[in-house]
Amino acid sequence: MKISVIYNDRFPSNIAHGVYLAKLCSSLSDAGAEVELVVPKRFNEVRGDPYNFYDVKENFKIVKIWSFDFIIFARLHPLFFYWLQYLNFYLFLFLYMLFRSRDRVVYTMDYMGPILKSLGYKVVFESHGGMVGGASFFLPLVLKSDLIVGTNSFITKRFIDLGYAKSKTLVAPNGVDTDKFWTGENVNDIRKKLGLPIDKKIISYVGKLKTAGRGKGVEELIEAVIQVISERPDAYLMIVGVNEDEKRELEVILRHYGVRNYSYKLALQVSQSEVPKYLVASDVLVMNYPAKEHYAYFMSPMKMFEYMASGRPIVSTDLPSIREVLNTENSILVEPENPEGLSRGILMALNDLTLANKLAIRAREDVKEYSWDKRAKKILNFISP
Repeated sequence: MKISVIYNDRFPSNIAHGVYLAKLCSSLSDAGAEVELVVPKRFNEVRGDPYNFYDVKENFKIVKIWSFDFIIFARLHPLFFYWLQYLNFYLFLFLYMLFRSRDRVVYTMDYMGPILKSLGYKVVFESHGGMVGGASFFLPLVLKSDLIVGTNSFITKRFIDLGYAKSKTLVAPNGVDTDKFWTGENVNDIRKKLGLPIDKKIISYVGKLKTAGRGKGVEELIEAVIQVISERPDAYLMIVGVNEDEKRELEVILRHYGVRNYSYKLALQVSQSEVPKYLVASDVLVMNYPAKEHYAYFMSPMKMFEYMASGRPIVSTDLPSIREVLNTENSILVEPENPEGLSRGILMALNDLTLANKLAIRAREDVKEYSWDKRAKKILNFISP
């Protein structure tokens, strides 16, 4: 099967979607498809080999479509120039696809991607957000897709409720490369290499401060860790994956709450191959998503599966989207937007080592069902004629 994965964004980049695209394309190729990733040629892309950057095999082709990068003018009017770039990319993409064989499947996460069905291509639309808010404007176009893949059941249910045939939908949560986490390397050795204290209990969060302008509960995590430190002076906060601006913002917040610099580490964005080391070096891994619609119903965070694969206890806010994968048998679930409840959950993981070990072992076992390889085979079986 020939597949053109189409997405309008920088590649490679430091955002999670770049990681997702690389894993999707590589795993589909491993499963037997002939895959090309079609993206726009953009300014300020991450330099270097994208395959090495994302730690994936060089088993798929990357095609960069020339289009003028109007995003460079985004400071003048972000929304206008974003859509100008979007339309400009699809104009040149349309010309590129016009003269190609129709024996390939178009696999896209772009709202305008289904327009390629007008050229005679089979179109599979993958939704990571449920088409809520402004995205609903594109629903008539998206509903013309031949098949729809959602990263959780709430997303696919939304399409079904809108009249889309259930038989043409598939739930396919994000995944993880489990073998990247099971190296057997000594934790103290990993900590030394990363410049982390050996005598501390490290409480970690991996990711950005915000997604599409939505806060991800990091400030509440800091409040919770302050309470934890008052009971466990050996507690240590580590936040991994922020950019320079976010780091400065976090330093202001940490100073505001009086957190000493010997009680935390802020690590800038690291390569995908380094992420498992930071997770394995931790004692507790935290996801503190707020109870907002996007987080509660329309996400399937890759970090959740990476946390599970790391063999470390997870403390997460209890949301419907999280409950599709995590439960009280493989994690500690706490009330969202409640720093005190979060601190109690973290202390439970630190103080009850028997429980923490039991949860971590179960999570590592459960995550075997969410490998990128299994996901790719599931998708290929779904979209095959």
